[in-house]
Amino acid sequence: MTKNLCPCKPEFSANGYCLACDGTKIKNANREKTLNSNLLRRIPSWKEYLSFDGAHCHQLWAKLDDHWRCPCCERTRYQLLRWTMLYPNKPHRREGWAVGLHTHHDHGTDLYVRKPLLGEPHRITTFAPVIICEQCNSADGAVKRRLGLPPSFTFAPLEIRQFVWPTPHGKHIIHYERAQMIYHHVTTRAPLFFG
Repeated sequence: MTKNLCPCKPEFSANGYCLACDGTKIKNANREKTLNSNLLRRIPSWKEYLSFDGAHCHQLWAKLDDHWRCPCCERTRYQLLRWTMLYPNKPHRREGWAVGLHTHHDHGTDLYVRKPLLGEPHRITTFAPVIICEQCNSADGAVKRRLGLPPSFTFAPLEIRQFVWPTPHGKHIIHYERAQMIYHHVTTRAPLFFG
């Protein structure tokens, strides 16, 4: 009898669990692309980290000390640095170190975002504005777009932590099914079970 083995690369496995197919044994090209990129990522030296000024996020970068961690993915300030193409659509494009930081806030309190209509799920603001990394901020938006969630809904940092798999100096893997379960839980107060 032959076991149904995972078709993904063994290096995508963490503690016997395949991050590429999310344990489904079905290949996922997007996840494989992210994981391959993470395997080939460049790690900054401590000297490169100390000389980095925050680039376009220099004001937020300066507010954080070396012991700060993203409240969502728990990566340190050092672990956020990524080697990437800077100014990709400009003639002066070049590779270099970059970091993205955002002040994450509950969009339900935004003046310019449509408020929930009668019958739409809504919740009271669950968190104060907080600085998070670009990968976590992007994960919040990607999940809302893919799952068709209301623009007025925002995942709190502790909720984002439950559906992202971070990589130091790399990109996140997003667990969309888990995000859907979290959204359902916080909008209906249904029990939350992760398998």
